[in-house]
Amino acid sequence: MTTLSDNAAPNALNTYLEITRAWGLTGTEASTLLGIEGGISNRKLNPDQIERIRYTLDIYRLLHALLPASADAWIRKPNNASLFDGRTALELLQSGADGFRQVRNYLGSTAS
Repeated sequence: MTTLSDNAAPNALNTYLEITRAWGLTGTEASTLLGIEGGISNRKLNPDQIERIRYTLDIYRLLHALLPASADAWIRKPNNASLFDGRTALELLQSGADGFRQVRNYLGSTAS
């Protein structure tokens, strides 16, 4: 099972929040993506939330490698690739950890 030390969890959350702000997400959207109702700060993270944060970091890194000029805007743009079928990456991420995995794998295969 994936865990973060008590010292690493706040850093992971802070990095996650910085990324979601760069993507233009509201606090509510950022919380919802992590599967949290209410505020994020000072939360003990469960394995699902840790997985979502790790995927977020990968997605962010891959986007900036693939689309340096428009990486942060991509998350809200409709996408015609078969995985998205006209939806945005944000919509797919909202489906849970599997959505995060699918977006990360899509970007990883595009970067290859």
